[in-house]
Amino acid sequence: MSIFRFRRSLMALLIALTLLTSLTLDAPAHAAGKLKIVATINIFGDFVNVIAGDKVDLTTFVGLDGDPHNYEPTPADSAKLADADLVFEDGLQLESWLDKLYQSSGSKARRMVVSYAIDPLPAPEGELKNAGKDFDPHIWHDVQNMIEVVKYMRGVFIQADPANAATYSANADAYLKQLTDLDKWVQDQVNSIPQANRKLVTNHDAFGYFARHYGFTVVGTLIGVSTEASEPSAADVAKLVDTIKAQNVPTIFAELTTNSDLIERVAKEAGVQLGDELLPDGLGKEAPTYIDMVKYNVTAIVKGLK
Repeated sequence: MSIFRFRRSLMALLIALTLLTSLTLDAPAHAAGKLKIVATINIFGDFVNVIAGDKVDLTTFVGLDGDPHNYEPTPADSAKLADADLVFEDGLQLESWLDKLYQSSGSKARRMVVSYAIDPLPAPEGELKNAGKDFDPHIWHDVQNMIEVVKYMRGVFIQADPANAATYSANADAYLKQLTDLDKWVQDQVNSIPQANRKLVTNHDAFGYFARHYGFTVVGTLIGVSTEASEPSAADVAKLVDTIKAQNVPTIFAELTTNSDLIERVAKEAGVQLGDELLPDGLGKEAPTYIDMVKYNVTAIVKGLK
């Protein structure tokens, strides 16, 4: 058994034991009715809808086309969090605003950290260390990661609401098959890109998990793993332009949720194409489900690099 699989299996066991103990000793406030669920971002909200459907009451904080890095919670969010039984969160400091919101709301909801289910990717050296953030939070760009997240969420729901365990299990199992098919589809699409062209330059460093799993190299980005980072200096931009030229990158990518003026300038100075805009941080109007988002991004990447 690999170190990763052992770590994941051990973590899953610890999570299950902790959840089972807490739910046995302290049943949810809404045990007589539907579980009150908060999903911090729209991807996790989509998973809750697929697995639990109308068996739970769901609130999702960051909606379509939202940026979880710099989301600003509302008083309504605080009230929903105070009333929640379970919170599904990324756990890799994607939601830098959540700790403060949780404390101020007085919430007793159990915080379920979905990244416990996966092998986190370290942030580039020097990234975000002043804020104590050491891992890349963009776990959803590797479909295999999200297969593990769905398994984790399935277990949480079954433990928290055993009366509806059959529904949660059946829904999750059907979705896991769709995600397995999706992962194969992504790999098939990637195989159409010449090996020499499998190089990514994006606005911010959100596709590290995609690169690791599907065999790409992240050649460079304008800013790091968080959109909260300051804009690059003129020297940084010039360095990125030189790198793009040296690496013979054919196309670079902007983002639908970020101002594209600067990366358009980089493309012009480097003499390369600017590809279709990507969705780096969640679902959007063009791709309102997780499967839609993956297909949207992969189609854009293949179009630009093929």
